Amino acid sequence: MVADHRRVGAALWDRFTAKRDETLWNYRALVTAFRVNPAHPADLVDELDRTVIELERLAATETGA
Repeated sequence: MVADHRRVGAALWDRFTAKRDETLWNYRALVTAFRVNPAHPADLVDELDRTVIELERLAATETGA
């Protein structure tokens, strides 16, 4: 998704039925849920977290936020 956003910009969000902020919220909620469950490898959760942070950063640049 990060690579696609860099290629197509805000048009990435058109692929989802939810709005951009809802999609980002869902991914952030997944990170939170995975983080509290020790069955999920921490390194994978950390990688997902870094990816979501980057998506949030890219989304913020769309609106100048």
